Amino acid sequence: MTCSEACPVYIASGRQEIYRPSYRSELLRRIKERYIDNPGRITSWFKGNNVDLNWETIARLAELAYRCTLCRRCAQVCSRGIDNGLITHEIRKLFSQEMGIAPKELHEKGTLQQLRVGSSTGMSPEAFKNIIAFIEEEVQEKTGKNIQIPIDKQGADILLIHNAGEYLSWPENPAAFAILFEAAGLNWTSQRIRWVRRSELWSLV
Repeated sequence: MTCSEACPVYIASGRQEIYRPSYRSELLRRIKERYIDNPGRITSWFKGNNVDLNWETIARLAELAYRCTLCRRCAQVCSRGIDNGLITHEIRKLFSQEMGIAPKELHEKGTLQQLRVGSSTGMSPEAFKNIIAFIEEEVQEKTGKNIQIPIDKQGADILLIHNAGEYLSWPENPAAFAILFEAAGLNWTSQRIRWVRRSELWSLV
């Protein structure tokens, strides 16, 4: 599988099956299928789904989720466009947000801060607006062009999503996209930083 050969964790493990990028996604899919879609042992048995939701399964899934580096190299090479890195991110969120199983720093500075202010970076909506205004001013100063960065624009053809930390640490990246998209005449929009709702998780698997 191309995703496995691109995964540094899988390679470093000596190519152990459980460390394939698709393994944890498949485990989550089987749990969902058995306990949510088709609850009951008989239906699952006929489908060959013998995953039991017990502590051993939970501990294994947690270990796999936190061992992943979230580099998403698997997604870059996947011929089917499956983003196992994003799915792993959502698995981590379930563990941290719903079960409190997470490294202390990630839980407090990530999940709890996200739920409190809306961003794992601690960035408030007002701060986000100020950063966008700063980027627009920088673009105008350097290029002489008054380029506006659209946020949550209705009817846009392209949705550009940046990592929250990028606005804080590398604002030149959102600025570069704005300049390029403006020059190309594209109908695009960026998105306010927000947490994916739990109900959206199951559409990924």
